Amino acid sequence: MKSSDDLKRCVRRICELLECEYGRKKHPAKTDPIDTLVLTILSQTTNFKNCKAAYEGLTAEYKTWQDVLEAPEDDLAKAISIGGLGRIKARRIKNALSRIKEKEGEVDLRFLAAMSTEDAMGFLLSMDGVGQKTAACVLCFSFGKPCFPVDTHIYRICKRLGLGGNSREEIASLIVETIAGNKLCAFHLNLVEHGRRICTARNPKCNDCVLKDYCY
Repeated sequence: MKSSDDLKRCVRRICELLECEYGRKKHPAKTDPIDTLVLTILSQTTNFKNCKAAYEGLTAEYKTWQDVLEAPEDDLAKAISIGGLGRIKARRIKNALSRIKEKEGEVDLRFLAAMSTEDAMGFLLSMDGVGQKTAACVLCFSFGKPCFPVDTHIYRICKRLGLGGNSREEIASLIVETIAGNKLCAFHLNLVEHGRRICTARNPKCNDCVLKDYCY
């Protein structure tokens, strides 16, 4: 088993290798936090194409997040059905928006900017259906807070590399402790790209992998 220092050295080297392979991606423009929250809920157990179509169906049908909150759950489920699990995701979206309005009096997450990362994460995780990845996406991409979303691709790669134990939370914690905050977003995007191109779930292209020397 690697020591904590060995794991951190490994993470730093992996970050460097992926940066050489894919470049240092610029942090995307900060997104509206409600948009990010809803998009990430819609992305659960589906691909990007269907997630995007579900979001477009939702925003075509409802003009504001208040409209979404007030919509019947069945109607909302139909609007996002292309993404799969429409009824479950509709309930999660409505519950999240209701929780936000209950706290703030309006459907707006900008108040998280003034909170510590820990407190903001705690608030998001208190919502039904919002896990580490969803909460970290909101805090990382909408607020630039030092969080690291661990999606399916990243979890798969890190498990193969022997990083961070068995949980997504352990992996995220290791990376946040190791990589500078201004590089977290680029590292996340490079890992996702590597997972899609090379370190796929089935038939990974190991001979073409720049990380093969670190793989178990």
